[in-house]
Amino acid sequence: MNTVITNNLKVLTPDGYQSVGGIRKLKKQVFLLKTNKDKIEATFDHPFVVNKKTVLLQELKIGDIVEHKTGFVTVTDIIPLKKNKWVYDLLNVANTNSYYANSIHVHNCFRAAGENALDSDLMLEFEKTAPEPLLVSEDECYKIYIERKPNHFYTIGVDVGDGIGRANSAIQILDITDLTSIEQVATYANNRLDPFNFAARLVEIAHEWGRPPLLVERNNCGAQVVDALVHTHNYESLIKYTPSMGTFTEKADKDNRMGVYSHTNSKFNAMTNLRYWMSTLKCLKLNDKETINEFKTYVKQANGVWKKQSDRYLDDRVESLIWALFALDLKVVEQFYEVVEKDGNGKPLKIQPLDWDPFRAEITNMPSQQDLYTRYVKGHQPDVSIRNPTIMSNKPGNNSEVDELFDQGWKPLGFNGASGRMRGGMF
Repeated sequence: MNTVITNNLKVLTPDGYQSVGGIRKLKKQVFLLKTNKDKIEATFDHPFVVNKKTVLLQELKIGDIVEHKTGFVTVTDIIPLKKNKWVYDLLNVANTNSYYANSIHVHNCFRAAGENALDSDLMLEFEKTAPEPLLVSEDECYKIYIERKPNHFYTIGVDVGDGIGRANSAIQILDITDLTSIEQVATYANNRLDPFNFAARLVEIAHEWGRPPLLVERNNCGAQVVDALVHTHNYESLIKYTPSMGTFTEKADKDNRMGVYSHTNSKFNAMTNLRYWMSTLKCLKLNDKETINEFKTYVKQANGVWKKQSDRYLDDRVESLIWALFALDLKVVEQFYEVVEKDGNGKPLKIQPLDWDPFRAEITNMPSQQDLYTRYVKGHQPDVSIRNPTIMSNKPGNNSEVDELFDQGWKPLGFNGASGRMRGGMF
């Protein structure tokens, strides 16, 4: 991606000709948008103006009315073109960030430098409704706002720090059972854990939420965490994503590296995905005040990159939230979920895990998270182990260890009350 600064270029806008601060050039897939008057080629995430609001091309449908230099036009067709093409985005149009392209009123793809990722009124709404956490770990790194629920499934986004007291290693856990009402249920942030030990803590937390898919940024320190998850902890539910996915190239097909590779294109796609679920649909509820505060200082830089406003601030909770939501991206979601139904924009509307087991989903005798966190919650002293024991034996019956566990009150998932024994000989 290249950016050229301009001095004398002007473009026609609803307020007349205005100067343009620069032009951004990048190569992306292009769609042909046809109307009853004109046509235009644009990327799937290019914003058009509909009723004075910006609507992404991917959100437009045939029959929608978009603004035009002469008034309004009707969308008649949207056709994906096969080859990626060079596209150009006008930056920092004076007095406005919208202009006419082929007589159609469009908005520039990127917000102006210094603008926040989310609208201030949305942040204010989150601030007003943010609750106090139900459970807080003794080190105050782990906060739970909504306890795990039977029949619900989750996704986890991860941003990895170096563990030397600067950036946090952060975890965001989202309940994505109902895509019309996604909720932030728990967060974790610690700047003192090295990547290897952070991976162990991540596995513990993931286990307590049903071992959901993890989206771990594999850049820099993240590569150590991904390696530990795969080779040390044998964690099987790791999402992989590189920007080349979806381009059907031989190189993309052979890229089997786990984790999410973050660079300009993947971050752009992830931010577009975030804005769709949070700004367009407004279906994600943030509960964590620290995450909300980080969003206030998470802005677009002059070079188009989204990050914290300066080194005085943190953005690790925001970054991990972006990756948690990226599990719903069309190029990602089908790795671990079945898309049962799509919305009018072709986005997931109803999903369920590929290995969804109704019997296990309905198990209600699992320990509550209040029990699970006995040794972590402030003000509580441990009085029981939070780990269920695992016993494997090739000798049915006469197993003193199993009998001793039964005497202590342990019951396996396949417990048969009549025989007092378990299916398969395993807790």
